[in-house]
Amino acid sequence: MRNTDRVAGLVSTFTKGRIDKSDPYVEAYLDEYRLLKTRVIDDNLDPVFEEEFHCPVAHIGETITFHVKDKDVLKDESLGEYSLSVSDLIQTVTEQDIHENPQDKLVPGDLKRVGLHKVVYLSSHPKKKEKYGTLEFMIEFIPTRLLPKTPEVPGIYFSTTHGNDVKLYMNADDDGSAPIVKYGGIHNDEKVWTPPRLWKDIYDAICNARHFIYVAGWSVDTDQYLLRGKELEEALADGKYTPRIGDLLKMKSDEGVIVNLMQWDDYSSNFAFPGMMKTYDEKTRNFFRNTKVNSRFMHMVGGETNTVLEGQNKKMAFTHHQKFIIMDAPKLDGSGGCELFAFIGGIDLTEGRWDNRQVRSSNGVWSLVHNFLLPSLNDIESLWPWFCYLLAASALPHSSKPTQGRYLRQVFQSQLYGTWPSSALARHSQCRSWSRSPPLGESIRRTVGEASRCWRTGESQSSWT
Repeated sequence: MRNTDRVAGLVSTFTKGRIDKSDPYVEAYLDEYRLLKTRVIDDNLDPVFEEEFHCPVAHIGETITFHVKDKDVLKDESLGEYSLSVSDLIQTVTEQDIHENPQDKLVPGDLKRVGLHKVVYLSSHPKKKEKYGTLEFMIEFIPTRLLPKTPEVPGIYFSTTHGNDVKLYMNADDDGSAPIVKYGGIHNDEKVWTPPRLWKDIYDAICNARHFIYVAGWSVDTDQYLLRGKELEEALADGKYTPRIGDLLKMKSDEGVIVNLMQWDDYSSNFAFPGMMKTYDEKTRNFFRNTKVNSRFMHMVGGETNTVLEGQNKKMAFTHHQKFIIMDAPKLDGSGGCELFAFIGGIDLTEGRWDNRQVRSSNGVWSLVHNFLLPSLNDIESLWPWFCYLLAASALPHSSKPTQGRYLRQVFQSQLYGTWPSSALARHSQCRSWSRSPPLGESIRRTVGEASRCWRTGESQSSWT
């Protein structure tokens, strides 16, 4: 393998007289999708990785490319690559296979299990013939018909447990307006469905925990209340535990319950600036300082193969996005003892996450929904003007700045809540596309103003300019 770290035979003063060598690692791609990435082996021109990867693949591809790279501080250099055609691995069962292996009950046309062991030359490009060293690898294709028929996730730390109960949630709370839904029995009417109440259940579970509470979230706002309305008033007046998230966790930790909290650390936040994403990490950090709550704030650090620039980018732009609350709870069978109780899937104990059936995007309750990227949205009367802007931005191929459309689509995909009234949706789906692209701020102000007026007065959008 060639050495890209050696410069004209110079000896580095930082390596105590040794000649610096490449720090290789390997990546494999199926077309443009990365399948694997090995560890880095420092100062080695003949590395042996001895690593095994299981790569589930569910999309069509043509080429598997192995890239061997040298880990550097700013930008990793290529040490060579090799491309393998997927057709070398995709083979079907033939009549001869059936004749030679009657015990396998093969069917003509089924995909076969195919493995290859290769020692290949590396080059700077698949079509070039330079020899930049060699790469030895083994690769095997296993069709789905030969994989275990099980819902278990492979490669996890803990084995599957059985006899678990699952409850599904649609809203943070229920206001009593849900329709009566009967089910079960011969006439499908023996039972009546009770809408679940997520934040109320979280409050009760935290209050009942006796040993530990683990919270991981992208954002945690210590000032949010898990109860609303009369239940909140009663809990504040007479309850043993406050429904205020920060104080509740502190109360449980003071009882001796182990409370661990992990929140994403917004790399742009500090004591004077809340950060680009306004996740309240500095506020939460200060709230739990000098308390018994074990709070940790983590940003993405990337892998050891990341360059300095890649690492900084991940700290700034990527989040761990783990969202769960786990605690102990009394066993449901009444036998005594405890069992695990968990809330998983998008559980953010923060501003803008509480809702019920009455919270809609178009009825003036939009202030309940916190928008991190466009805070001014919280002040507008209706979300429909912004939906109209989204439709207009979606038709920006004629614009000189098509990235605005992509940016706003990302905002709306991640920030919309509630349901769209069908009549209003049809009424506001006639937004005309723009033939020119003014500055983003001007475009937003213009569209919000015009669409708000149209929404209030019922005027057609045909007069938009």
